[in-house]
Amino acid sequence: MRHAFYLSILLHLVATTGSAQPEVDSSDTDVEESSAVELSGSFALSADAYGTTGDSTFGARSDPFTGRLVGRLSVRLFDQIDLPFEAYLSTDDVGYRQPFNQFGVSPRLFGWMTLHAGWFGAKTSDLSFGDTRMVGGGVELSPGPFRFSLLHGFTQLAREPDSALGAGSPWLASGVYRRQVTVGKIGLQGEAAHGSINVLRAIDDTGSIEQVRYGEDTTRYAVPTPVENFLASIVFGISPFKALRLEGEFAASAFSQDVESDVLDDQPFIEPFFVTRASSRFDYAFRGSASIRPSGPFSLRLNGEWVGPGFRTLGYANLPADAMQITGSPALRLMEGELFLSGTLGFRSNNLREQKLAPSTRLVTGVNASWQASQLFGLDANWSSYAFESDHVNDTLRMNNVYNSLTVGPRFTFTALGGQNVANLSTTWQTTEDLNPITDQGINDVLTLNATHSLVKESGLSFATSFLYTNSKSAGPGSGFSTGVISIGETVSKNFLDGKLSANASGSIGFVSNSSEVVPGNRVETSDRQYLLRAGGGYQVSDAVALGLQTSYNVYSSGTAGRPSFGEIRAGLSMSISW
Repeated sequence: MRHAFYLSILLHLVATTGSAQPEVDSSDTDVEESSAVELSGSFALSADAYGTTGDSTFGARSDPFTGRLVGRLSVRLFDQIDLPFEAYLSTDDVGYRQPFNQFGVSPRLFGWMTLHAGWFGAKTSDLSFGDTRMVGGGVELSPGPFRFSLLHGFTQLAREPDSALGAGSPWLASGVYRRQVTVGKIGLQGEAAHGSINVLRAIDDTGSIEQVRYGEDTTRYAVPTPVENFLASIVFGISPFKALRLEGEFAASAFSQDVESDVLDDQPFIEPFFVTRASSRFDYAFRGSASIRPSGPFSLRLNGEWVGPGFRTLGYANLPADAMQITGSPALRLMEGELFLSGTLGFRSNNLREQKLAPSTRLVTGVNASWQASQLFGLDANWSSYAFESDHVNDTLRMNNVYNSLTVGPRFTFTALGGQNVANLSTTWQTTEDLNPITDQGINDVLTLNATHSLVKESGLSFATSFLYTNSKSAGPGSGFSTGVISIGETVSKNFLDGKLSANASGSIGFVSNSSEVVPGNRVETSDRQYLLRAGGGYQVSDAVALGLQTSYNVYSSGTAGRPSFGEIRAGLSMSISW
């Protein structure tokens, strides 16, 4: 009843929207009418039929009949705030959605002021605060070169421990504390230089949840320890001359893993903002880049990063610590811009303070080429290599993997067959090799060939052809696997009545073959096929009303013992009304 009540209100609002619009004097085109409240919405009604053929042991993946009615209403307030609502009825379920679970507004005023209220996201810098959403409020100011922002709220809401969730999800069973966060920024932004100072303070509220004991054995679900974080960073950017741009950020953080641990007597200078405890750690991080862009065809970008193992910021969910990375990316334009070459060479390592038993290194290399020889012909090529090595003291835990990938793709654009043609051919070869003599899993190779062709005729008739071939092989000690896939498809579509009526039909056939040899000398081979036919169309009755029809027939022919063959038939009608 409650769902039906909300739905009836929505449908009533939608039905009366057309009569609620103010009248506009069309004779005065210089006056633009505006309203504090603007309403828009749509209805979508659909009915789908489904059936199966073939092996009776195959379970249907849908009900024989499914009907749906979806109503959407969007309320726009003062040309700044959007409130989307949605209600739906179907033969399976009834429900509604509204934006208030994580509702937030961020209106921009005067061209230089942004206000935040409710749930919102904002980025201060790369090392302080960026990808974490907050519920609270804030202001961002950017008049002229001046930059200022102040954000305050909660990035994590309290959740009590729940023993009912303990078996399937220990993380949910443990509960979490409410996390209060304050972020500030002040700086200047210019064309030749910019700089800012950023501050973040975050702390968990230990009184936001109760650590309840469950069970007769008084075993308590473990609650994550409450944490505290203070961070300050300096961001800079400068162009000493036109061809060079230097940018970077230096950040220092203080982090306590448990705010209930013992307080240390020796307090550093950040005592007003952070309490030093037995679980506290201090560390720093740096990110920098240099972009060299001379007037010629060559450019170069260098990036460096150093993040200490104790550096933490609660403003980013997954900022990796204990990492050093250096990357160089040169680029070159030749032949009056027709040929573009670029590359990447990067090195990444950890164990910066030799605190781990298994230091790891990563080497990333890549080369890209794009050649537009003429309006008719173009060519793209890419090669990349990724090597990972972990030198563990235990031989069985060492890792030494190499991944290589090569892609070559010519493309053609031409006029023929009474229309415009676009053809693309892409060939990709990938290989992964384990070079560790202890954990050697052999070599994995994948070869993929993908070809597409589209033809659009002046009459509105269009054709799209696709071909896909994939072959993957895995050769390990004493065993081997291979899988081959071939798929061919064709789609034909046509528009009528000045584009109001459209029709389309498509068909595809696919072959899947598998070959495995788990036991030497005993090879098992299987072969499956799949056919898919589709047809449909649509009619635009008016600017607000559209009709649609879609049908499909899918046949899966299995060549594997124990796997049944089957067929599926689908048909659907739809109607949409919008304003």
